[in-house]
Amino acid sequence: MPQSSEYLPRAIASPSDPNNVNNHHERQHQPYASVSIDKLNKARDHLVRGISTLSTLFEKDLEKRRLYREAEKRKQDAVLKTSRRRQRQQQTNVYEAKPKGSDEEEKGNERIPMVSPAMVMQLFGMNFKLVNVSLRLAEHHLGNYYSSSAMQALRTAARRLNDAAYLLDLYKIETREIETEANTSGIGKDKEEDEKRRESLQLQYIWLLEHCGHFARSFASDELWRDRGHASGEDVISVLSDVENAFVENSGKIGVNYGGKENKNYKSRFWRMVQLDVLLKTSKGRISLHSLSGIVAPPNMDAKRAEDAIDVAEGVLNQERTLRRERRKVLVASCVSYSRAITAFQYTMMGLDPSEYEPAYDQMVLLNLLRQRLGDACNETGKVLLAALRTLLVNNQGSKKNDGSQLAAEAILCSAEFWFTQGLEAFQACGDTRNLALLRCNLCQSYKLRANSGFSKGDASSSSKHAEDCLQHAADQLLTAHEDLGQRDVDPQTWDMVSEELAATFLVLGVRRRQSLLGSGNAPVIFQVMRLSPGQERSVVEPMERALKVYKQSDNAHQAAAVHYQLALTYSKLWTCQLNESNTRKKLSKAFENYSSAFTYFSNHTRGNEPSFCLLCLDLASLYAAIPGEEGIIKSLGCCLDCCDTFSMESIKASTALAASTAKSKADWYDKMETIAESVDDRVFKLLRSLVKIDPVRYKDLYREGLTAKMVSSVPDDDDFDMNAKSAALLALHDVLLAIKKMYGIIVCK
Repeated sequence: MPQSSEYLPRAIASPSDPNNVNNHHERQHQPYASVSIDKLNKARDHLVRGISTLSTLFEKDLEKRRLYREAEKRKQDAVLKTSRRRQRQQQTNVYEAKPKGSDEEEKGNERIPMVSPAMVMQLFGMNFKLVNVSLRLAEHHLGNYYSSSAMQALRTAARRLNDAAYLLDLYKIETREIETEANTSGIGKDKEEDEKRRESLQLQYIWLLEHCGHFARSFASDELWRDRGHASGEDVISVLSDVENAFVENSGKIGVNYGGKENKNYKSRFWRMVQLDVLLKTSKGRISLHSLSGIVAPPNMDAKRAEDAIDVAEGVLNQERTLRRERRKVLVASCVSYSRAITAFQYTMMGLDPSEYEPAYDQMVLLNLLRQRLGDACNETGKVLLAALRTLLVNNQGSKKNDGSQLAAEAILCSAEFWFTQGLEAFQACGDTRNLALLRCNLCQSYKLRANSGFSKGDASSSSKHAEDCLQHAADQLLTAHEDLGQRDVDPQTWDMVSEELAATFLVLGVRRRQSLLGSGNAPVIFQVMRLSPGQERSVVEPMERALKVYKQSDNAHQAAAVHYQLALTYSKLWTCQLNESNTRKKLSKAFENYSSAFTYFSNHTRGNEPSFCLLCLDLASLYAAIPGEEGIIKSLGCCLDCCDTFSMESIKASTALAASTAKSKADWYDKMETIAESVDDRVFKLLRSLVKIDPVRYKDLYREGLTAKMVSSVPDDDDFDMNAKSAALLALHDVLLAIKKMYGIIVCK
């Protein structure tokens, strides 16, 4: 996560001091950054007392304005009660009796009582300074897990900033009336000073939002906020809501409350900025501090069904444990704060005409820092939703699917992709290629989950096409990640991570296409009608070959062997349906070549890979058995006998020790090996019977040796070994294979 900013916002001298107005563009680090905490606390107390004292006089002036408006309203009500005729007669008499110059005198008497501009600016200056002090204190408290003090400082800063903005608007209204009657020679200078004061308030607002976003993001990733700060997620959300609500009360409508008719439409840039919320607009009103589920409406759904999907998804998420639920909501809240801070910063710096604006270097540094933080928060929110989706899919695995659970899964997945997309845009805007590449990896994971048949809208054939399209989109994202990085030397670790994910995606895509076009299993295609066109064959083989190339470049021998295995399975299904003998030999040769590469690796790395090695041997045996004649069968039998050592006591001990992290993984290993053992046993004796039919004299002793070993096989006594029925069956098969293997070696050597 990006570090907490020590650049937001800039120190701007208090606008209440006329001597410091020209220093607004002297960009420095945060105000009061070098002042000790004790001095800041004392300064805060003095400012609070000063504001309290001056506010009493200010409120008296406002009370006079209120009384005047009430008197005017009563006078207008009385006039309305008189008839129009009588009113016109009274006006005529008054006009005739009125001496010269009385119009001006009456206008002067009817003027609304003025609030002292000097008093307004003095209050504004103290509130402005108190905001800076409070934000500096909040930064200190956030760095030391002082949750209560940080919350109080953020709330204080929000209230005082709201007061300062109101006072500045009131000052503008009051001085505007004076300017119309006085000499206008200094209006240009006053307008420039007002713009600088306005900008200073907007920068304070950005700083406040940045602290709110940092508080929420830090809370979501650091358990010390609960252990040392004794804070909860609801506390953090409450603070952010209070900060937002502090600016809702006035809403910038100063003219309606305190001005005349000409001020009713007055609204400063500050209040227009406060109301900007790009994330709320992008999510179509679904994401705000009042709606923190993180769920948005799935696209391509009608409004009614989309609302149902959102309701069901939120119901699923509400069943999560409290800590997970709070973490998700706090992450969404941090996204809201960072997004509003970015929008406010752009609005402040670009002015009224963004097309003519060229941001300075230091402004771009600040903007990109905020974008990095927004991208990070959006990425984490998407990851949390993907984790919730995986939990939902696992819980519903094996059970009958219903429309409610499928709607919830669709809404959660679409929401995760929404957050990843928001993060993608943020990282693209700031040019953070590393995080951009990592986020594309997460987006790739969401596409892989979408490849699940449950998200398909059609029948089985369209489901297969849907899965392939999703996997292709995932691969495209990873290829774009490589393009973003440019070359490996830029960030080798990230490049390799993207490469591994890309290779895995290509491999899955190739296997999916093979299963779609040729069916599952490893049986060769024997019908010409199922023969693939060159384009279809290339669409299956090419992704696997690209995966193999990536794994070889990254020196990942294990995964390279796995790709060789899948390529061998592909060619073993293709070789029987070629148009001519030349193509048949080529496909068969490639099948054996890839089997050989996979066999070389797995035979030397059997520990932990026993199921894969046994399946490889069985598939290679099937390919040899498909070749007519005695030679094919004898080689097929040899492949099955290569599995012998994987069923030995040493292999069982080593493999169960590796899988002993959980009882479930150990049981899964036994289940897999037991199933494979049955297949090996059946295949071996089936091949032996075939050999006896071909040449009884040569192979009957081999067959008899196998049967004898199967009948009299016994398990060695080993007190250190936890014997069970499954391990006994594996060891019995080991004895049978070992006996056959000894006789097999003698026969082959003859």
